[in-house]
Amino acid sequence: MSNPKPSEKPYLPLYENDPFWICRTENGWFEVYQNGVTRAVRCASIGFMGDKGFQKAKQECDRRAAKFAEAQT
Repeated sequence: MSNPKPSEKPYLPLYENDPFWICRTENGWFEVYQNGVTRAVRCASIGFMGDKGFQKAKQECDRRAAKFAEAQT
């Protein structure tokens, strides 16, 4: 039995822009999480599948990371 690719197994980070990251859910959608001190919190759910969903999730992750970085300065 071969090991599954990270994109085939849900809840593994597919993309990271600290402190935010993206995972694929069991139904094929994407979610954006923010790392906290003790846990990660879901902050967005993208209701598209495939490459379109991943691109939308990546845009949301980057948007949130930029806003977070701006608030830190």
